[in-house]
Amino acid sequence: MNEHGVEYPLWDRPRPPGGTGNPIVDLPGMSASLGRRLQDWNAQFERIALTDFEWESPEVEAAWERHGIALAAELQAELGPEVTVWYQGLGDQHRPITEVTATTSPAADTTEST
Repeated sequence: MNEHGVEYPLWDRPRPPGGTGNPIVDLPGMSASLGRRLQDWNAQFERIALTDFEWESPEVEAAWERHGIALAAELQAELGPEVTVWYQGLGDQHRPITEVTATTSPAADTTEST
């Protein structure tokens, strides 16, 4: 989900996934609150990109990843079953968020570290 220089870290990808797509600048059905949290989460990615992805610690990196998964799951819940939200984490495959959350601990930390 993360991306440089976009308003939201969201892309409209063609089916099957893997091709290039366009950044999403407005998404009907997404709450303003979730939009702001996605922007904040992506801003942290943009800051760490300036350090050549040298995270403060493995725990901070893992917390950021869990936060992204939680945001993607929330987006899926807001948009409903008519839309499939895909998530690609750092070094991860592009997968539907329902597959990602099925392999993620339900006690995921959704706090953002700076």
